Amino acid sequence: MKQLSQANHFKKIGVGFRFGLESFDLILRVHGRDIPVHQLILVRASKYFEFLFSGRFEESGKKVIEMDEFEFEIVELVVDFIYSRTVNLSSDNVVDVYELADFLQVTKLLLFCIRFMVESVNPTNCIAYWKLADFYSMPPLREILQTYICKHSGKVVKTTDFLELEFEDVKSIMTNVEMSRLEWVKSYKSIFSAMKAWMNHDTTRSVHSESLVTPTRNKGQLKPDSNAEIVCSGLAKLECSE
Repeated sequence: MKQLSQANHFKKIGVGFRFGLESFDLILRVHGRDIPVHQLILVRASKYFEFLFSGRFEESGKKVIEMDEFEFEIVELVVDFIYSRTVNLSSDNVVDVYELADFLQVTKLLLFCIRFMVESVNPTNCIAYWKLADFYSMPPLREILQTYICKHSGKVVKTTDFLELEFEDVKSIMTNVEMSRLEWVKSYKSIFSAMKAWMNHDTTRSVHSESLVTPTRNKGQLKPDSNAEIVCSGLAKLECSE
């Protein structure tokens, strides 16, 4: 009972209190740098640590946990959140924070990250957010981001993140059925411009031109116009040159 009360006290006071204590019983070591913590607090907040210290593994008795697969600053941010329930998210760190929160199974922090991504999405970060939602199989967030990408395609296709997408990612964005509801995608010229920019970024991508245009045309996702066949034909034969 005393331990439980102490844990609740830690939660209320937060990170400042964590650094003011000397009763740490666990170290998270990241690239040679130590983050002192309390095992009880981590177990209560993280399914990963709850499982790790369940007594079933050799690591259950360890006092130092190596976490070199993550960056020190990101681990520190997540630990601070566990103690204080606040986190300083930014477009530069939210993807890394989400990945660590998912690894540790800190559910509340995952929700914080998702909300931040929805509220802060812009042409520069939307591709990174979309790839995260796709990798972690989050259809609602993925749809929100894909809709944003489509609506702001003119700016998005100029970003390095878009130009460096893999073929399957570009195909997924360009041919997804949800795009049929968006005004910009009704213009074959808009799609042509986006695909041409992507293929011109790497001359080896010209082999994908027909693969990108055929599914879009065959599924009837786009509203035909007088230039449709000309543009589709041009895209299929596109040579990666200005």
